[in-house]
Amino acid sequence: MSVEVNWYDGEEDILHYRFSDLWLWDEYESAVQSGRTMMRGKPHYVGILNDMRAVRQPPAMLIAKAKYYIDSRPANTGMAIFVTSSLSMRSLYDILTDVYPHIGVDYLLDDDFERTVRRIKQWLADNSDTRFETG
Repeated sequence: MSVEVNWYDGEEDILHYRFSDLWLWDEYESAVQSGRTMMRGKPHYVGILNDMRAVRQPPAMLIAKAKYYIDSRPANTGMAIFVTSSLSMRSLYDILTDVYPHIGVDYLLDDDFERTVRRIKQWLADNSDTRFETG
């Protein structure tokens, strides 16, 4: 699979999406559906770690499809961060957040994996009092 999703660790509060260099939308769709099923079972916010460090060239229509997936995310989606040092991914992120500024509030970009994990864990700790219905 060129897009995988698993819990980051045993705490099951961060979904870790791992993207290979070449990935396709149908593979992402499958991973997202699995991830959202995992999220539905949690009564708390779930952080999203989009590990795109291996991606050099994303598939076509990234901006339009990203907006769809972001707009349809579950209510318990917590802080989400794309981890990449790719200039093309950074450029696409800049365009996405220029066109849709609200996305830049909920979805961030960083190039340091460990810092990203710390940021998400801190956000989750700061928002741990919010509960959701599961199902």
